[in-house]
Amino acid sequence: VWVVVVLAGFLVERLAYVGSDLWLAAWTTAATEEPGGFFSIFNLPQVESTNDTAFYSYGYLILVLVTAVGAATRTFIICSGGFFAAKHIFMKLAESVLMSPAVFFDVTPVGRIINRFLFDTDVIDYVLVVKTLQMVASVFWMLSGVIVIIASVWQMIGALVPALLVYIYVQAR
Repeated sequence: VWVVVVLAGFLVERLAYVGSDLWLAAWTTAATEEPGGFFSIFNLPQVESTNDTAFYSYGYLILVLVTAVGAATRTFIICSGGFFAAKHIFMKLAESVLMSPAVFFDVTPVGRIINRFLFDTDVIDYVLVVKTLQMVASVFWMLSGVIVIIASVWQMIGALVPALLVYIYVQAR
């Protein structure tokens, strides 16, 4: 469930981000010429008055706010997941150490036990959370970039498909 919520959060945030990029492109097109191509399917007005400018400004503001809220929410969810995982592992580790026979404490220095606690919880609290955020964000940023490129210049599919095939070939080796 947690993974689905995180992926949904990333999806909403990235869709809003891509939407804001496309909205800016539509706004620019509407300000300079009659909207055509990809943007003609939305029947957006041409910028001829301050009301039209306000329409595009408010639309952009909404998309940026959704992006910011989505990014904050997904970061909070991932950090909360990392916190609960660290707490769970810490409690299991503490239980294991406290249930150890007395001879364990005779042969194991206290510093080693404390170091084990600190290292394991640090890895989960910080390293795992940051790496998870970076990995998932990179995948979604790459996908959203490809979507923006294709939506803006659909002819780029001709260049992206061979690049994808080369990438898959290189990764398989």
